[in-house]
Amino acid sequence: MSILYLYIFNILFYKENIIFSNKNGITSVNLSNFICNIQFKVLKSSVIIKYKLKNNKIIHLRNFLIYKINSVLFCLFYTKKIKLFLSGIGFRLWYFFNGNNNNIAFKIGFSKDLCVKIPKIVSVVFLKSTLILLKSINNTILTQFASFLCFLKKRDIYKGKGLFFSSSKIVLKIGKRN
Repeated sequence: MSILYLYIFNILFYKENIIFSNKNGITSVNLSNFICNIQFKVLKSSVIIKYKLKNNKIIHLRNFLIYKINSVLFCLFYTKKIKLFLSGIGFRLWYFFNGNNNNIAFKIGFSKDLCVKIPKIVSVVFLKSTLILLKSINNTILTQFASFLCFLKKRDIYKGKGLFFSSSKIVLKIGKRN
């Protein structure tokens, strides 16, 4: 028998999934492999998980289920953060809402402004017009999105202009000498 305490997060059972949510985001665990061997009892502040059979296979399934739930809950409590910095004269970022989508608009030296859709799992905080903070519970999607944004305007190796991670070091090449 295992007990999940519901003080810090909300829980929802939907089809063969357990969905956990808190202020940082929403995530789920698929129970299709376990559903025939376990039973859930939901109380006011906890969930009790009972296992129907008592053999080695069920012990391995129980340990795997506990591992999956713990890894998902770990992601909910520890959000990943990445800071991006935009350097250059006249380069700006701003946020706008278009229909059902959240977007970031970039003014980075092209003839038109670039608009990029923000993934639902990523939240964006504008610290300045040239400094943004990206937060998410999914590290893979967060780093892919941040790398995509940095790819929009690569850093100029002579002047240092461009969009880059704020933690990266700037090493400029020496220009032409007379």
